[in-house]
Amino acid sequence: MWFKGSIIVMLCWVSSASSFELSEASKVYAANDGIRVVIAPIQGENKALLQMTGIHHPANGVVFMSDIVNRDGSVKAYQFQRDGKTRAMVLQRQGWNGDFYEAFVPDGPKVSLRFDPDANERLSLTVLKDTYLQQQAEGRQAELAKLDRTSRIEHANRLLQRSAAEVQQHCGSSLATNIDWNSIDDTLLADISAGGFCAVVASELASLCRSDERYRELANTFTDVSCQFSDRLHLVQNEQVLEFRTNRSEPNQQEFVRSFFRNL
Repeated sequence: MWFKGSIIVMLCWVSSASSFELSEASKVYAANDGIRVVIAPIQGENKALLQMTGIHHPANGVVFMSDIVNRDGSVKAYQFQRDGKTRAMVLQRQGWNGDFYEAFVPDGPKVSLRFDPDANERLSLTVLKDTYLQQQAEGRQAELAKLDRTSRIEHANRLLQRSAAEVQQHCGSSLATNIDWNSIDDTLLADISAGGFCAVVASELASLCRSDERYRELANTFTDVSCQFSDRLHLVQNEQVLEFRTNRSEPNQQEFVRSFFRNL
């Protein structure tokens, strides 16, 4: 009986998940570098299927069910859960010559979209819907909805390496920045660029060295930056280590760090 009931529940779920219909107003748009975006509105709902191809990201070719959310009256955002946060993949803006579209490439830039009549002619709504349902059954969208903490940390480390290279170039010294990852939970990490916040100490020091050679001697007295997210902004020198406490809500952090070095 349990097995039979489970089958009935599963069949009901599949039927419910596949009961929507795609609008004939669905279109294919193109951007540079071979990027294409399919926007397929759901009939009778403020939702649409979205698919982006031609990108170097695990989201390539995955079909997402997006909510269409009005922003400021003249903008519609096509958004869904990705990498631990609700994010827009496409923005639809009202213009003098009609609506125009922009897409946010995952881990990439924002690109302008133009209607692609040739690709649109080849678009099959049946195939698009079947692809969505198949990927949903495989858990593709659910996996991409989770925060990729490892990828976020790797991206932050690349930013920190870039700021260290700036110090080496302009100050002639080494300055490594280390983040206390225990101070950043998944919710915060999904919202911010941890590397961008923590790289500000090294970047500002490099900028000072570039504009005034007197700071090169000061830079040689530091070896590391210890960065931690806290409830307040704070920067102190502890022997050769710069202990930096940052907070996402604190404004003017670049000027704060620059003033610290100027006052040493």
